[in-house]
Amino acid sequence: MSAFPELLIIDFQKFSNEIIPAFIEGSRHPLIKDEIKYYNDAYCNKLLEMSWPESLNLQDVFKKHEEHFFEISSQIMVGEQETLVENNQGWCFEDLIVLFERVLVRNCVLYYANLGRSYSIDSIVEVEDSKLMRVLDKLDLGALIWNQGGIGIRGWISETEVRDLAKGVLTLKGDSQYKSQFETLVRMISIAAENNYGLLYSESLFPVIEKKINIEKVNTEIVKLSIQRKQGAYGEPVFIAEGLC
Repeated sequence: MSAFPELLIIDFQKFSNEIIPAFIEGSRHPLIKDEIKYYNDAYCNKLLEMSWPESLNLQDVFKKHEEHFFEISSQIMVGEQETLVENNQGWCFEDLIVLFERVLVRNCVLYYANLGRSYSIDSIVEVEDSKLMRVLDKLDLGALIWNQGGIGIRGWISETEVRDLAKGVLTLKGDSQYKSQFETLVRMISIAAENNYGLLYSESLFPVIEKKINIEKVNTEIVKLSIQRKQGAYGEPVFIAEGLC
């Protein structure tokens, strides 16, 4: 099955100042505790024995990597992922990936664009400036620790790095084969920079989006989102599409 690359504009300040500290605190923090409950309630309602343990303590792991968290994939090799959940009985790394995605998406995602087919950022854009190349590489590959089998988060960049991209955007060149995808990337950089937000690149997260728009068919369109109070069929966050940008 092919993966579908996605660009998401995120509230990076909220991500770094609220989400990461929540994971450091573990399941005692309301954001983590509530997300575990959303998941477990959904599966219990379906009479499936797939619930998550209620206790999750990742303090030592996240504190150890706190200074380098935004480059965590360079600190932990993918083959060592299970060390992230050692001493957390009942949790495996696949569970942690889903939990991390859900907490991040529910609380930080503001805009979404499905790019429609599987490729990396460097196939969309050509860049000669070494600084911009490092930023784009970080967006494309900087958080593969949270990617499982080609599905999930690939990387993210801060609002400062987005502004660096915006300043150099005129030096970027798009591959003619991916003209619409390149235009979407440039528009997402512009929106994020204007609003002091970060960017996240992922594969096949497919956030649940309601209100008339079939997101799988809206390739390269940028959708402004707002979170809903209700949960999806499996406890996942649900958004409403406020409109296309």
